[in-house]
Amino acid sequence: MSMTRRSFVKNMVIGTAGLSIAGSLDPRSADAVEKKYAHYHHKFVYKKGTEGPGAADYYFRMNSTDLNDTNTNFSFGYYSKLGVWNTEQPAGCTHPYDECLVFAGLDPEGPNYLGAEIEIALGKDYEKHIINVPSIVCIPKGLPHGPIVTKKVEKPFAHYAIGLAKDYQAAKLPGKPTGGSTKNEYGHLIKLMSSTAMPEANRIGSGNAEWLSWPKSKDLEGFIVNFTWGFYKGLGDWHGKIPGFDPHIHEGNEYLCYVGLDPKRPDYLGAEIDFYMGKNRDEKYSIDSPMVTVAPSGVWHAPCITKKVDQTYIFFLIRRDTGEFYSPKEK
Repeated sequence: MSMTRRSFVKNMVIGTAGLSIAGSLDPRSADAVEKKYAHYHHKFVYKKGTEGPGAADYYFRMNSTDLNDTNTNFSFGYYSKLGVWNTEQPAGCTHPYDECLVFAGLDPEGPNYLGAEIEIALGKDYEKHIINVPSIVCIPKGLPHGPIVTKKVEKPFAHYAIGLAKDYQAAKLPGKPTGGSTKNEYGHLIKLMSSTAMPEANRIGSGNAEWLSWPKSKDLEGFIVNFTWGFYKGLGDWHGKIPGFDPHIHEGNEYLCYVGLDPKRPDYLGAEIDFYMGKNRDEKYSIDSPMVTVAPSGVWHAPCITKKVDQTYIFFLIRRDTGEFYSPKEK
């Protein structure tokens, strides 16, 4: 059965965060070897950023080899330092694919607070833009962008980059940035996360998000992707008020990510969640550390049930379709 976003919101009061859920299992676990879907679960392995004075405190990057040979690459990191992010690319870079750069805050009580001021240059004339609230920058294939410079920091913030191709590729631009255009040719590529906010996402399930941003393809320059950013602290079934919704499948490959709020402890999630995979809820996985579950197109997954929360945590999904349908159209 297919369902548009409008009809879903109408039926369920509010369209929400967990319409595609996540879960994961440490692949080192003894029982992981015997499970059909265990190979879709991957623990995040953080390292310290060294590319420049403003580089991430901790970050990871995942390519297709880390994500079951699927069609997306992404990175995630915590940032708190001033300066240029990458001195190895002083004039910026280009990618042979579309990319979304997400700048997000870590304060669940102030979801529209970034806690920093970041400068990003767009285009060959280095058109400069300032980001000081949670925002998304859509980078079309081939558009020069960078450098990125953190100008002010009040509190640590998060950044994740979504590349719409199997593997990260970047062509370093030669020389150094010259001047900075005062034009606003590319300002439309910067989107406010608050414009797609769903502040009462938990209405459809007690375990769902307290606050959620969910941009779809139509919000992202038509890029074939949709993704979320949400703060979670409730116990229970994420979709408990939607009879028959779980388990479900999607048109595009989906990446279901859990990360913690403490930038000094990137390996700490602060919650325990049960997640199911298979058309008949065949396998249950336990989530208690930052991880990603890959749910390829057509693979049944969910429900997701939060069992314990010691600290508010973050869940974000990335899905490679427009986001207008939560399950494939019937043929």
